[in-house]
Amino acid sequence: MPQVLSFDELEEARKEVATIELDPSVVGNINLLVRDFQACIRDKEESEIKPPALCEGCHFIRDICGTIREPLSERATVALTHLAKAAQWLNGKCEFEDILKMALLVFPHRLTLVRTRNIINDMIEILERERVKMADRNARKQWPLLNELLKDFNRSVYGLAREAAIEDVAFAEELIRLEDQWVNEGRLRQDDTLSTQMGWRRPSYQGVPF
Repeated sequence: MPQVLSFDELEEARKEVATIELDPSVVGNINLLVRDFQACIRDKEESEIKPPALCEGCHFIRDICGTIREPLSERATVALTHLAKAAQWLNGKCEFEDILKMALLVFPHRLTLVRTRNIINDMIEILERERVKMADRNARKQWPLLNELLKDFNRSVYGLAREAAIEDVAFAEELIRLEDQWVNEGRLRQDDTLSTQMGWRRPSYQGVPF
């Protein structure tokens, strides 16, 4: 192949890319996308039971978490962030569609699916489901709800968040963390939490509940 850039030019480009500041919405989309490929209401990374057995009877069995045996590590976030900065440097912008295309290059090397027919086609299908999920999240405005609850417990906002959590495993995980905090603070009874009412309990590990 003919040389396009000299070593010095390539190093200069790398330095410029490293200085790029991504828009918070881009950073948020990357983090949320990776989180979707990690999320498990039953803590699959800590459990000795692995999918598909772990997923049997789970409320989120039809979500993408049910297709993933070994989830992504945070290295996927780092790789996507670097690529997003490069896209911003090269094209002057980086949109969610760009992130999905980058994910198709990054994710197949960093996770294991429960069943694989053709890894690229499988990933295209999963990422298309992610596109739909992101649109639904935006329509429900669920992350602004979570931000409000992070500031202070509000029962009406909590009610709306509970409705969103039933449809979204990553969001459910975040809400459960807040529920645990509110229970400890005496603001919420354990029996009244969504996690208890839906049976979203972590699996037993070596016979001992978490």
